[in-house]
Amino acid sequence: MNIRIGRQILAVIGASFCIAATATPLALSYSVVDDGPGSFRYSFVLTLDNHDGTWTTGDNYNWIVFGDALNAPSPLTDYVADPSTAPAVFPPVTGTSGGHNGPTFLAFVPNIYDAGWIPANVGSTLSWSGTSSAYLGQGQLLFSNLFGRDFHHLADFEVATLEAVPEPDTYAMMLTGLGLLSVALRRRKT
Repeated sequence: MNIRIGRQILAVIGASFCIAATATPLALSYSVVDDGPGSFRYSFVLTLDNHDGTWTTGDNYNWIVFGDALNAPSPLTDYVADPSTAPAVFPPVTGTSGGHNGPTFLAFVPNIYDAGWIPANVGSTLSWSGTSSAYLGQGQLLFSNLFGRDFHHLADFEVATLEAVPEPDTYAMMLTGLGLLSVALRRRKT
């Protein structure tokens, strides 16, 4: 009987931990393009899509880690934020240590309950960009977030979605193809 009760308690604790650890109403998508030799430009969009139904009006997010790598060093260690695209609700990008080690938006002042991003409604977005020498493709970029309202509600690592964005070479090839097609059509008319 004691073993059974113990297992039930562990099951409840485990289930509670899993629910709290994986709940996040946010989705992060990003695009990455080759910005020149050894440099890649990242553009991020964080969207409140409330896909898990945990968001309530007034929730604020004061710790957003992007470019995570679980307990390994982040591949975006040399990430440099573009200050012209930085969200006004956060101080400059920092880094974190331990299990959350990627580039980070962290707003602790004046009070964690008031700082950070407070989305107005479902569909609200936050966007920013920057560069790194590391390329992270589909399924390689992880992110996590922390509620300011409930400091212990930590989202588990979520996989960000890589958006397909044509690279500059693709545009050049497409324009060349259109140019050749127009030349061929002109010759055909004459």
